[in-house]
Amino acid sequence: MNGYISYLMVFCRVFTGFVFLLSAYGKTSDISSFQKTINSFRLINSKLAYPLSFIFISIEWLIVIFIVSGGEFLLYGYMLAIVLLIVFTTALTIVLFRQISTTCNCFGSSSKPVTKYDVVRNCGLLSCSTVGLYITFGNPNITSLTLENAIIVGVFALILVLLWLHFDEIISIVLQV
Repeated sequence: MNGYISYLMVFCRVFTGFVFLLSAYGKTSDISSFQKTINSFRLINSKLAYPLSFIFISIEWLIVIFIVSGGEFLLYGYMLAIVLLIVFTTALTIVLFRQISTTCNCFGSSSKPVTKYDVVRNCGLLSCSTVGLYITFGNPNITSLTLENAIIVGVFALILVLLWLHFDEIISIVLQV
């Protein structure tokens, strides 16, 4: 496998895994806040918010487990990530279209309202998961990176995740300059 593809494979795996780890942990830490968010989106019957919140959080933890496990599980992790990101991005888009003023709570309890930048952020996350699925499909165990190079790529991916999750704030700062 091409060396650059190995770097991209490790990057996508760490990036996607860390995003869903942060998301699952944040929502697990304050499930009631996530349930309120589901209700505030006004997309489903309020009686479904409680079980749906547990389903979403469970899927996010499952994604983390699959991404960490690797092998064939990596493919399932990416597929679940893509489906969940499509669902979440669609919900955010509908909220914006319907001009519902609510918080996202995508990565735990937050007071920041949903903005178009949350949709852009999710599209970036979706792109990374899609690239990860594409390059992993048929080659889930192939990587030719040394441990040192994998660690460097992993650290870079972690830093980029932390920056990407604050995309809206970074854009706000840049637009003020």
